[in-house]
This record gives sequence, C-alpha cells and structure tokens, in this order.
Amino acid sequence: MRWTGSKKNLKKSSDQIGRKDLVDRNNPQISVKRQAELLNINRTSVYRQPPEQKPFSDEDLFVMRRIDEIHTAHPWGYRTITLILRRDDYLRINRKKVRRMMREMGIYTIYPKPNLSKRFHAQYVRPYLLRNLTIDHPAQVYYGKHHNEVA
Repeated sequence: MRWTGSKKNLKKSSDQIGRKDLVDRNNPQISVKRQAELLNINRTSVYRQPPEQKPFSDEDLFVMRRIDEIHTAHPWGYRTITLILRRDDYLRINRKKVRRMMREMGIYTIYPKPNLSKRFHAQYVRPYLLRNLTIDHPAQVYYGKHHNEVA
C-alpha cells in the first residue's frame, strides 16, 4: 500500500533524529533499508553512532578561561589572542587550537564584513559598452588596454 504525500508530511512533522529512532533494526517483516526509505533518512545514519564528547583537560579549561577573559576585555581575533597567550602565559599553543576553542565556546570576533553587493565605489562600476551592438563576425569586439575601450 502506498500513500501519496506521506513522506512529505512525515518530513515536516518530525526531525531526522526523531525519525531515526523510529527504525526497528530487529523487525523481521520489514528491512532496515525499506524503513529508512519510508522515513526518508539515509540508511547509513541508522547505523552510525554519534561521536562521544571527550572531557576537557585542566590545561584546556585554563586556556578557555583565559581566552574568555582576554576576549571580554578586548574583543580581538584568534591571532591576537594566540599572541597574548604565548606572551603573557608562556603557553605553547597553536593558533588553530585557539580558533577551535573560540568556536566551541561560541566566541566570535565582530569586524566589518565585505559589502560586495553595495555599489558605493564608482571606480568599480564600468559601463557595458556592448549593450546595443550586434556582433556578426569574428574578431569584431576585443578589449583595449584599459578594459573600457571597445574597438
């Protein structure tokens, strides 16, 4: 028996983790493959176990506390915080570890993002000179030396 739209409604009504819990791996009447197909989840996600969270060491907790103190006082990025940790606390720490710890702690540096969609620089705006030109033979159009000349 096949119902139309049943998978669609199931997908809207529950999340993937909840649907994954509905799979009965010991059911002799319906295979795991078919159950995964009906629940609209990947079969590999049925077998996969989530990775175990490792506890933080005392040194990592100290570093995380120092990162929080430094960032609260001055909201700098991970590179500057790494330099401060090396200089003040004499830690041998990699910038990638500082960046990972900041990401795990939910600390993000606030800085101006690029405004690429805003047209605020007239120097970047170039007129399109080929708009009403009919190109009907080879080598009719080429760019000049300054990229705004059309011959």
